[in-house]
Amino acid sequence: MSRRKKQVVSDLLDLSRAVPPPEEQELMWERLEHETDRSAAIWAGAHVELILREAIRTRLADPGPQLTESWFIKEGAPFSTFAAKIHLGRGLVILGPKTERYLKAIKDIRNAFAHSVHHLTFGHKAIIDRIRILEPEEIVSLSAAEARSCYIDSCSNIANELIDYAKKHSGENLGFPPLV
Repeated sequence: MSRRKKQVVSDLLDLSRAVPPPEEQELMWERLEHETDRSAAIWAGAHVELILREAIRTRLADPGPQLTESWFIKEGAPFSTFAAKIHLGRGLVILGPKTERYLKAIKDIRNAFAHSVHHLTFGHKAIIDRIRILEPEEIVSLSAAEARSCYIDSCSNIANELIDYAKKHSGENLGFPPLV
């Protein structure tokens, strides 16, 4: 691979793993209602994954840039996937069983939207079936709008819980604004 291609790949990887400034995050949450289902599912899920990574870093002895890079970012890193971060978060007792179950559902939904070549919406039966995990009450039927709202609200609620956890256990402000 040429030096130029390596730099482009590195730049894209850095972009996909970097914590955006708080004002950009707030703007994205505000604009989420105007995004397509696919865009909303991918962005909200990716945002929760990023916050989970940062919450995990608050529990590490030396969460400096080299450790973060080798554990979470570079290709082949042991905790580069959302699934691996969920397992690590549970192992470090950052997540309880309920939050772990919710994060797995969010990961599955995000991945379905990200990797499917089908035209998916929150009204698709398979998506609604996974969203039912996020809804604590028995639901007979769930509209696409309700499913979308449930997914986004769950992402927001879990993100806020992780932000609060990190602040409580490390005193560290992760650089994420509280989500409404």
